[in-house]
Amino acid sequence: MNATSYGLRLGAKIFENFSIELAHHLHGKFNSRVEVSTPMPAPGSPDPGGSGVLPPEYDRHYTHLFPIDLQSTKFGFKGELAVIEYLSVNARVGIAHWSYDKASPQDFTMIGGTYGAGDNGNSVYYSIGVDYQLYQNFQVGLEYSLLSIEVEEMIDGSVLSAYQHDVTDISLSIGWMF
Repeated sequence: MNATSYGLRLGAKIFENFSIELAHHLHGKFNSRVEVSTPMPAPGSPDPGGSGVLPPEYDRHYTHLFPIDLQSTKFGFKGELAVIEYLSVNARVGIAHWSYDKASPQDFTMIGGTYGAGDNGNSVYYSIGVDYQLYQNFQVGLEYSLLSIEVEEMIDGSVLSAYQHDVTDISLSIGWMF
């Protein structure tokens, strides 16, 4: 996924170096490219899916673009450590409730999924970053975060469909401290 994303995060300091946070993140929209190949039946073959097909070089290839839109609401904790007077490093960890709008990676697995159904769930997220305090109440920051979405749909103990979608962000943040 390579898209512009936006987020809003609110935090409250519990201790000097420890905060609790709530955030909502619009990870952006992008087109997922799916390629499908179908074998061509041999001339005179009544069974197009059977052994009467032409070699793979005669397959028909179709390309489809499906829009994917992802957002998440995050609840987590932030620990920070001052490096020098105005510069600090931080780490975040928490739980993210994520949701795909209309299409999800599951829609493109071999079996399962229905385009237009979307998908949602909960996953752990992590991030590391730095903050620089420009003024008493104003800071800027740079952060790298990872949200790893793993879904496995099962019926009667058998996997119907599964996917993993790692969402990484490099964020520039602007913060105001009350």
